[in-house]
Order: sequence, then structure tokens, then C-alpha cells
Amino acid sequence: MLMRQKFNLHELLYLVVIGIVVAVGFGAYSFIDSTMNDREYSQLIMRAQSMARLLDAETVSQFQGNESDIGTAPYESLKLKMRALKEANTDLRFVYLMRMQADDEIIFLVDSEDPSSDDYSPPGQIYDEASEELLDGFGTGVPHVLEVYSDRWGEWISALAPITDASGTVVALAGIDKDARDHRALFVLITGSILVASGALILLTGLLFHLERKEHELMEIKSDFVAAAAHELRSPLTGIRWALSSLRRDVSLPQEFRPIVNNMYERVR
Repeated sequence: MLMRQKFNLHELLYLVVIGIVVAVGFGAYSFIDSTMNDREYSQLIMRAQSMARLLDAETVSQFQGNESDIGTAPYESLKLKMRALKEANTDLRFVYLMRMQADDEIIFLVDSEDPSSDDYSPPGQIYDEASEELLDGFGTGVPHVLEVYSDRWGEWISALAPITDASGTVVALAGIDKDARDHRALFVLITGSILVASGALILLTGLLFHLERKEHELMEIKSDFVAAAAHELRSPLTGIRWALSSLRRDVSLPQEFRPIVNNMYERVR
């Protein structure tokens, strides 16, 4: 009963340890998920704001929002700045400037792509995949991040920073896109490491529990063997002792045999 109670305590301890490992692993996963996203989004917003500070509402207002802007000094200057920003930040895929038209259509004013690229968006190209969150950015005037979303060009994490005039009206949004696959790959790498470490701890704990259980089983086998051996030896030895005891009391036993019988009796006893 005592051994079984001790075994149950070990089972309970094993379950408690597994629970702690799982809880710690989940907590680490949640912490990294939150921290990693917050840091990533903060950095993207800071870079989008840096680009927005290079522009002023008066310059942006000069854009016609069509291909007639190509070749003008404001357009070409901004194009060069966007290319330089993209080259300096190799993790960025697109850098661009957007405007909302009177009919709530979103159009590109400038982007960082070479005109020969299939991903180039000429001035005035309509972005008809704009989400509600993107549209709200023109109304709130607050820098924000569009979390993982898809459009015709791929899957992205985007940061948008407003460019406002003297009255506080948003005249355009400066945007940068980062490939969401890079973000996801890093997240999988980190969380995968946590899962592997947690799994290793669980396996190690299970191995230790298994070894502990085997040790208890061996102790029980040993105890049973000793008890059985003691019982099996005690019965014949008791009979021999009685026989030797009777022999010791036999007056007819020659004197030269008595030391031998006494020695045998003491050893059996």
C-alpha cells in the first residue's frame, strides 16, 4: 500500500511538471508573439514616418495623380528618395505614396519600382483592394500598421504615415510594405525552438518518471523475493534445528561427535 501510494505521488508529480512545462511554453509563445509583433510594427511605423517627414503637403498637392506627373521635378525627386529608402532598408519590398480621390478611390502617386518592373504602379493607378483600415487612415491621420493581408502583389505587413496640411487634413499616406513571409518565417523559427525545447523537457521528464517507476518495480520484486526466500529457507532450517537439538540431548551420542553437532546447531540457528 505504501509503495502504491508513493507511486501515485510520482504520477501526480509527473503531471504537475508536464503542466508547468506546457504553461511556461505557452506563456513564452504568447510573450514572443506580442513582443515580436509590437517591435516589428513600431519599427515599420518609425520608418514610414521618416519618409513622410521628407515630404510636405504643398509638394504633394502639386501632383495631378496621373501620368503627366512623370518627369516633373517633384515626382522625380520623390522617386529617387523612395528608391534610396528601399535600397537602405533591404527588408522592404515596396515604398509608395497614396492619395484618396473625391470618390473615395485610392490611387498611387509615386512608388519605388522601376517603370520596367511588372510591379510598377504608374501615377493614378487605382488601388481597388484597399481595406477599411487603409481607408480609415485618411480620416484619422494617425500612423498605423496593416497587419498581414493579401493583395494582387502578395502578402504584406504595411506601415502608413499621414502627410497633413496646415489644417490637419490628410492629403496623402506614405506607405512601406514588408513581405509577411519573412516575418512569419522568423516567428516560426523562434516559436519552433520553444516547442522543441518544451518537447525535450517533457520527454526528459517522462524518461525520468519511467526510470523512477522501474526502480520502484525492482524494489517491489526484491522485497517479494527476499520474503519468499526467507520463507522457503526458514521451514527446512527449522526442521534441521529441531533434529540437531534432539541429537544434542541424546545421551547415547559419542562424546567426540558433540562439538560437531553443537557447531552445526549454532550455525543453523
